[in-house]
Amino acid sequence: MGLKTTGFALYLCVAIAQSNAFAQYDKRHQSWHEERMTDQQRIQHVMRGQFDRPASPLSIPVVTVESEYAIASWVQDGKGGRALLKKSGGNWSIHLCGGDGLRNPSTLVMAGLEKSTAARLLEKLATAERNLPVAQVKQFSMLQGVVKIDDPRHGGHSSSTRHDEQRR
Repeated sequence: MGLKTTGFALYLCVAIAQSNAFAQYDKRHQSWHEERMTDQQRIQHVMRGQFDRPASPLSIPVVTVESEYAIASWVQDGKGGRALLKKSGGNWSIHLCGGDGLRNPSTLVMAGLEKSTAARLLEKLATAERNLPVAQVKQFSMLQGVVKIDDPRHGGHSSSTRHDEQRR
């Protein structure tokens, strides 16, 4: 090995070591940051991680939490809906997607919520949405029906799928 090759190899090893150190720092920092997030912030983080795109940002103006369940009202590309999320093992995942169907207590009970939990969650949702412009609340009703989501890691959608593609 010549001096140039050895120097480059040494440089490459140092760069990789620094990269690994930064990656470990980033993971520790991310973990520290996530531990201090509220449930509402965690839910927004999960949903944006799945659906937010530079040309198509995901807006989540309402997140209401009751016990281990939450409803998030979202808008993307001028269309919107609601998501029912469930907390399991400290992590939030999307359980159902829909529009006004998620404002129906019987839908929430069928999804596993106790009647009293469903009632409190819907009361919080109504209060939060009451403070928004009517046109925005109408956007949350655009998604027709209710869709059960099977994969808790990706909300049943591929990681590159946007909400508007789910309605096709």
